[in-house]
Amino acid sequence: HRAFTFAVREAADIYAVSGSLREQMKKLIEAECSVLPIGITLDAFRKRNETKEAVRKRLGLPPDRKLIVFIGRLVKEKGVFDLSKAVQSLDERYEAVFVGDGPAESSLREAAHIVTGQVPNDKVQDYLLASDVMALPSYSEGMPTVVIEALALKVPVICTDVGGLASLFGKHRGLLIKPGSPDTLAESILQYDEGEAWTPQTAEELSQTVRTYFDASHNAKALKEKYRSVMNRAGQEENLSKEG
Repeated sequence: HRAFTFAVREAADIYAVSGSLREQMKKLIEAECSVLPIGITLDAFRKRNETKEAVRKRLGLPPDRKLIVFIGRLVKEKGVFDLSKAVQSLDERYEAVFVGDGPAESSLREAAHIVTGQVPNDKVQDYLLASDVMALPSYSEGMPTVVIEALALKVPVICTDVGGLASLFGKHRGLLIKPGSPDTLAESILQYDEGEAWTPQTAEELSQTVRTYFDASHNAKALKEKYRSVMNRAGQEENLSKEG
């Protein structure tokens, strides 16, 4: 907390990646903060002509299972053990795929899950397209890029109500689940599979949210202008100091 307070007080300007994170920051320290979302290269995350079955074959994934894919650092705080327990509680039709590496890797392999290890960034999209559901049951997050990427591809996403995810999901916030609950996670997977929670309209609306607010080219220009404003302000203050 001391490091956070020092950084905020010494900063020339402060940006949060979501409105909820800005509000959380204000609870910790009184400071002005504007919202500037992160972004992705939208053209790189579009549906391809390749079928899900073809993608799975290329990746060596089971063609006949319901694949629940996790992408990220394999640590307890990301909820990987909750996902493991949730999928193990379901029948043999469901399989968890963990894409990434970390301290939990060996334990997840011992639990007979598919663990790919770390993959290049340009392969992340392949695993998203191969999935039936992308799950990120983290205990804390900021604004996870992999969720934005999945939504851009209209891949069903189950994640926890942490960080800026509520503002991302908007009116679909009810899809978010509480962290640390394998039972709730398993129930959500079944509801998604049965079409009770995630619908084509949900996918379309969340994809449009991503395309409206998380375009990397647009947001990078906005950030550049904010940096330029900070530098100009610093230059003016320096000139005034010299004149004084």
